[in-house]
Order: sequence, then C-alpha cells, then structure tokens
Amino acid sequence: MQIKLSQKERMLLEDGKKQEELCVKKYLGYASQVQDVQLKNLLTEIAQEEQHHLDMINEMLQGKAPNMSHSGGKTLTSQGNNLSQGIGTNADDKTLLEDLLSTEKYVSSFMIQQYLKLQILQFVKLFNIYNKTSKVMEKNYLII
Repeated sequence: MQIKLSQKERMLLEDGKKQEELCVKKYLGYASQVQDVQLKNLLTEIAQEEQHHLDMINEMLQGKAPNMSHSGGKTLTSQGNNLSQGIGTNADDKTLLEDLLSTEKYVSSFMIQQYLKLQILQFVKLFNIYNKTSKVMEKNYLII
C-alpha cells in the first residue's frame, strides 16, 4: 500500500525520525557503559525496539505502510522485573538510567504530540472532502 504524505506530515515524521535516532544512539551507547550485565542486555534490547520504531518511520517516509509486526520486546518486562532489585548499587549506572528515563519521557510525549498532529491533518483532509462533496450535492439539489 502506497502512502501519500503531505509536506506537513513528512516534516512531522522527519522530526520523529530524529528523536528515534537519538534513542537508538543513547541506548546502545549506555549499554556499552553500564556495569551490570543484565542491564546491558536490557538496554541493548530496548535499542532494538527503538530501531524498529525508526524503521517504521523510514518506511512511512518512503511512502510504504510500516511493518507493524516485530518479534522483539518479549523479554523486556521479565528483564525489567529482574533488575528492579539490583538497580542502585552502581551510582554511574543509576545516573545513566535516570538520563534514559528523562529522554524516554520526552520522546514519548513528543511522539504522542506528532501522532495527534497527524490525526488532525487526516481529519482536516476528510472534512475538506466532505465539505466539497456536500457543496456539490447542495448545488445539484438547488438546481433540480
């Protein structure tokens, strides 16, 4: 399925792409810096999830419907639960996690705003089509 993007939609997706690229870089960079092996594995897996998000945005920018299926993320919850007891023993790891949490909160909020803007654009397109159609119908009705 081919997706036709307006200039505004393309701009919103390009902004989202930059945010996802930042997340991938941070998760991979921090995974190489943390001391805890479980945490390193978790951050690497989260980086793969962020890469999937980035891939979906790139597909949309190419005019393709994004591939929503993804096999990753199955162990995120279990790894996160196992880590909850061990976090905080290494101050450097804790600082890195606090930075990642801050980034994730910002990017999540940003992406929700972008999604809402895209939905509004779609609504406006539909409304304009409806408005034109109703004017044509009204004109034809008045002529009859």
